[in-house]
Amino acid sequence: MKLTTYGLLLLSLAAFVLCEKNAGQEIIQLTDGNFDSIVGTSDEWLVEFYAPWCGACKQFGPRYEAVARTLPGDLAVKLAKVDVDSSPGLASKFFVTRLPTLFHIKDHQVRQVDTKLNVQDIVAFLKDKQWENIPVWNGYFSPFSIVGTGVGYIGIFMKKLSSFPPWAVYTGLAVTILLIIVSFGVAASQGMGSEEDEDASRSDGAKTPSSPRTRKSRKVD
Repeated sequence: MKLTTYGLLLLSLAAFVLCEKNAGQEIIQLTDGNFDSIVGTSDEWLVEFYAPWCGACKQFGPRYEAVARTLPGDLAVKLAKVDVDSSPGLASKFFVTRLPTLFHIKDHQVRQVDTKLNVQDIVAFLKDKQWENIPVWNGYFSPFSIVGTGVGYIGIFMKKLSSFPPWAVYTGLAVTILLIIVSFGVAASQGMGSEEDEDASRSDGAKTPSSPRTRKSRKVD
């Protein structure tokens, strides 16, 4: 009797462990620093962009966590989130203009997902591959394109620029504009000078017509 009881307990424990292993997903924090190394070319991701101060994000957060708990652990999709305040490069790469924003990524192809979907709809969206019915972003403006990479660097630069006092930013912009104007002025003056030198060399090198010689008249005696 005892052996039977212990056997049932062991079976129950094993079943519980297997269920825990096959249920639920971890939400990974993506940043400007780890995005390129973590998001592989053939990976499938669901990524939420949020901000700690965003009220709508606070409402969507528990729903997103419920999706992570509901998804089967053996499903190939990975869940992640991005703090736009601490990762301005990613926010710029994905052209995030409202929060929260949800993206599906598969084979570096990006699709935007409706954040109004409930937990069951998002799970079905991933399990049934409903994302195949959503148009893919234009490749030129993809976060993985040259344009997206450049926009990401601009976002990081602007974020760093915003950390400086306003007077320093305005002074830097004024000096930059002044240097550009001076550079154009110097280049223009050098161009005019070279044209004048060229004209002068042309005028010096040109042959002047020889003046006709006056012939001496001979006296006829």
